[in-house]
Amino acid sequence: MTVLEVEVLGFPLANATLDEAAQHLFSIMPTPQPYIVCTPNPEMIERALAEEDLRRSLLAADLLLADGVGVLWASRVLGEGLPGTVPGVDLMDALLRAGASGGIRVFLLGTTRTNVEAAGRRAQREYPGLGAVETHHGYFSEDDAAGVLAAMTRFCPDLVLVGMGVPRDQVFLSRFRNQLPPALYLAVGGGLDVLSGAVRRAPAWMRRLRLEWLYRLATSPSRWRRQLALPRFVFRVLWTRLAGRETLR
Repeated sequence: MTVLEVEVLGFPLANATLDEAAQHLFSIMPTPQPYIVCTPNPEMIERALAEEDLRRSLLAADLLLADGVGVLWASRVLGEGLPGTVPGVDLMDALLRAGASGGIRVFLLGTTRTNVEAAGRRAQREYPGLGAVETHHGYFSEDDAAGVLAAMTRFCPDLVLVGMGVPRDQVFLSRFRNQLPPALYLAVGGGLDVLSGAVRRAPAWMRRLRLEWLYRLATSPSRWRRQLALPRFVFRVLWTRLAGRETLR
């Protein structure tokens, strides 16, 4: 797959559907070097425009995919529209399903020790063709990062799912890129909590209507502060469009 890009507020997003992205990523495993994939949503883009570490980390990734209907809308307002969204959790599921046919080795990094171990057990149960699955919690200090990287290197993963949250996923992968073992790295935020069963996704009908954000807000009202990024994102996109510019630096 030739990865064409659509720029949204300075971030080059792959012009690909979920199926196309999953097929492409599975086809390049095993990778000869670290290959980092991030799935920015409107909240992440807004945060990246305010936080230089996150912005640089996203721009340093090998592939950016649009997670969220807001990014899809923005791409259409600002120019060439993306074909659809690629939610990180759905991409994780697609890669694990594809990997189950090839016996890939999977390393799960993030969330609490209890949840990541539960995610590892569930991955082996739900995707029985996977090769070995190893886990490590995400509550480690920067001083402990060398030990985590060494454990990953010893394991020789094909796929690493990183679920420590935004911006830690993206900054960790960018900062330690030169020390990462060759593998496909996907930043999944809270995806490992979903895989563990500790967090439930929105019902299928809400996901079809692209209302998963509303479900998350309803089930976790404390997220309302984070949701304030959405009107800021909408205003930024409309202002960029009205100003006749494709990007807003």
